[in-house]
Amino acid sequence: MQKSLPVAERPRRPEWMKVRAPSADSRYFDVQKLIHGQNLHTICEEARCPNIAECWGRGTATFQILGETCTRACRYCYVHSGKPEHPPDPLEPLRLAHTAAQMGLKHVVVTSVDRDDLPDKGAGHYAATIRALKAKVPRASIEILTPDFLGYEEEALEVVLAERPDVFNHNIETVRRLHRKMRGAKVDYDKALWLLARAKEVAGYPVMTKSGIIVGLGETNDEVVETMRDLRAHGVDVVTIGQYLQPSAKHAKIDRWVHPDEFRWFRGTRPNPVAAQSRTRRKEGRLGGRPSFVS
Repeated sequence: MQKSLPVAERPRRPEWMKVRAPSADSRYFDVQKLIHGQNLHTICEEARCPNIAECWGRGTATFQILGETCTRACRYCYVHSGKPEHPPDPLEPLRLAHTAAQMGLKHVVVTSVDRDDLPDKGAGHYAATIRALKAKVPRASIEILTPDFLGYEEEALEVVLAERPDVFNHNIETVRRLHRKMRGAKVDYDKALWLLARAKEVAGYPVMTKSGIIVGLGETNDEVVETMRDLRAHGVDVVTIGQYLQPSAKHAKIDRWVHPDEFRWFRGTRPNPVAAQSRTRRKEGRLGGRPSFVS
């Protein structure tokens, strides 16, 4: 198995990390026009995702609700942070659902900024978005990638899961040793695990739980596997693992380029207590205790 390339030795992206520019014969510009025309945000743009040409070119996108300003300032994230100037837009769920219908989506992924300034941390807006999607695209499955709802966790889970999304996703982001350093003093590694486990208990139906890990922040592969084991021990069904790319000079420095062989190794890892099935895409691995689910 080929090992990671330290960025100090290879500052430029290796060949496996190269991405293509948007193609004129793809759906990229149609998706862009729809999203901008409805005054919607996507994590694809807000976080400067390098795969935007690939995803939008296939006619997919991950919607970002609750505005463009996050009340947190994670060291790896490019999303604008600060104090939000406006309350949530009550018509945003309807516009989002309308756009999802126009895009013909069969699976809709919705995430958000953190909104610590709101009494319910944005849970009610998530619920309204799920309801709008079920009304407008009833055959589509719905995945929500939520913040931690700090200080309102139990109530937020009840509000959101009452609308029965198909997938409840909350990213652990990094390994235990780096968690507070990268995410700030407000967050807690064990509380993130608790939120994922509690979601299944609150749901009252077989909701799929999902989480994500970023590699290249200074962790070791053994620590990644340990995090996978922690997630599996808390009932998480699907895990994604993705390469970190430093979005600006102000953000955390990238530590290494993780080789595709290592992603394949992660994919083949079987965290106890339950063996995992998996699927890999370029720069990403998924693992789950059920038949594989692809978003």
